[in-house]
Amino acid sequence: MTVSDEMVFDIRISEEAVRRILDRLDSEESDVTKSLRRSERQPLHGKFVVVRVVAVDAPPTNLGTRLRNVSRHGIAFLSGRPILPGTPLKVRLPIGPEGKHVDKEAVCVRCRWVESVIHEVGAEFTSWEKHSLS
Repeated sequence: MTVSDEMVFDIRISEEAVRRILDRLDSEESDVTKSLRRSERQPLHGKFVVVRVVAVDAPPTNLGTRLRNVSRHGIAFLSGRPILPGTPLKVRLPIGPEGKHVDKEAVCVRCRWVESVIHEVGAEFTSWEKHSLS
């Protein structure tokens, strides 16, 4: 991804609405679901993250999305549009040393409608290098 890539600001809702949605999703998640995960998730509620959708039948699109959480194996974020499972993604995460961004390749593994035009997307990283999740 480069600075010159065109950005589509995907989610057009208030910070308060983002927090409300993320809090609700977290409260609905069961302890059983949490215990079955491969790796612990780090909440990064509401942080802005750039996701590049690399669909085979359309030109790549950069979406400005809101992060829910990240783990060693994947990411969850809010999107203003659905993303089909199996769609390749490139994600720019704010987790590098000294706050630098780290670009990771991923694939969408699930997408569910949350409310209005908001969807929660889960993506699995297709490669991973060690980075602090702070």
